[in-house]
Amino acid sequence: MEFKIFQLKNMRETEYGFMGWDFSKRHGFTFDDYKKVYEMETDTECTLDDIFVVFNMKHPEDFRGHSLSVSDIVAMKKGNEWKWYYCDSFGWEDITDRIKPKKKKFRVLAEAISYVYVDIEAESEEKAREAAEELDGGDFHDDGIGDWEFGSVARLDDDADVDYTYDEIVNPE
Repeated sequence: MEFKIFQLKNMRETEYGFMGWDFSKRHGFTFDDYKKVYEMETDTECTLDDIFVVFNMKHPEDFRGHSLSVSDIVAMKKGNEWKWYYCDSFGWEDITDRIKPKKKKFRVLAEAISYVYVDIEAESEEKAREAAEELDGGDFHDDGIGDWEFGSVARLDDDADVDYTYDEIVNPE
């Protein structure tokens, strides 16, 4: 099992710090206001309430956030599925449908298809590497290309969480 804890980046800049879910929804909740303050992988199964107790009363030494409280978010991964929970005034609110992981851009030189640079948007470097391996002869490297305007995007399939953008043809000579 893996879990992550997210807390507001700046409590003073949001109206919903330490507020319940209903209030937060009405006052502009956005996951962009949050930063990850802790991440852990464990062989022990634990519940949201277990995590709440630990991060309120027995903080791990490497935890740098405030005690887990209302308006904090816990993401839990079981198997291959992530679920996102908002710490509400009483209990937890499943907000998985409100959270869309940001994709990062990675550049792949796909030599097998006429030296075409392929920009891949993926949720992680691991996903980008997997996508590069699917391109015959793909050579993975992260150019840190930032926010470019891309041309046409070809999806791997309807359920894929990786986008390819064929951006630039390179003369290999």
